[in-house]
Amino acid sequence: LHDTRTYKGNVQRAGCSSAHGSGVLSALMGGLILGVGMQLCASCPGTVYAQLGGLYLPAVLTFAGGLAASLVYHVLLHKRLEGLRGVWVPSKHFLDQWCTVSNLQARRVVIGLCISVMFAVCAIALELLFPEPSGSPFAARSFLGPWHPIWGGLLIGVAQVPLNMSIGKTLGLSSSFSMFLAFLVPRACLPGNMQTLRNSPDAWWLPVIAVSIFAGSLLCTYPLSDPFEGPYPYDTDHTAELLVTRFVGGFIAVLGARIGGGCTSGHGLSGSGHLVLKSYVALMAMLAGGICFSIFRMGVSARLGMPMAS
Repeated sequence: LHDTRTYKGNVQRAGCSSAHGSGVLSALMGGLILGVGMQLCASCPGTVYAQLGGLYLPAVLTFAGGLAASLVYHVLLHKRLEGLRGVWVPSKHFLDQWCTVSNLQARRVVIGLCISVMFAVCAIALELLFPEPSGSPFAARSFLGPWHPIWGGLLIGVAQVPLNMSIGKTLGLSSSFSMFLAFLVPRACLPGNMQTLRNSPDAWWLPVIAVSIFAGSLLCTYPLSDPFEGPYPYDTDHTAELLVTRFVGGFIAVLGARIGGGCTSGHGLSGSGHLVLKSYVALMAMLAGGICFSIFRMGVSARLGMPMAS
């Protein structure tokens, strides 16, 4: 493990890499598209690996849709969207730069604590208004016993520390689809901007993280008495509508993540933790896209008199 000074430098470099490279408009558009995709496939680019490990079979189609989206993005959209990345580039990339406190470390701590308290209050309020059922089937399907979602969220956030201390990276899994694709497709068939992925520093650690998530989920599921039912009690009929929405949702979600430069882990966890302005824009756009599209789908289903696939 790196020493403390190296860890501090890794955090600062990771924050700078998250903040630069694209403007707010691409984060806004990508977040909206990603939110729509997540509503359709009931997953995000990182969660799909946990679903696969939980033996939720429709997640295979979500993963396939994500691979297809990565290919389409790199073949058709990567060059065409370069101009979009330069739109609405803020003069101040970090939220703490808008604070009047002169000391850099002090203002980062102040802003970070304020945002942390805000998120904690939101989590507590949601738990009070919509409490997690004591007999949640999601928790009951794990041999580790019931885990409250808040503890799971805290654990995911803390996972940033060993990842950054060991290899100087922060969590972000939407790029893993491109990495898998770069290794699965023969090099001669790949576009030029994907051929370099095999030799990039991210060529090994992103697939390792993805496979580790799959393995951890599988270890929690497999010792169950009937493991192939998986930890997901819904969608057991696997209808054609469900399977189509999982593939299309995975395609839209990963496409949005590629356009926006990150997903719920890249923007929602890493970028927001670094107080990156565009990551908060992307995060709000994801929520807005998912909520609005959910309301739209429910309205259409009600008009047609058809149940909406979960």
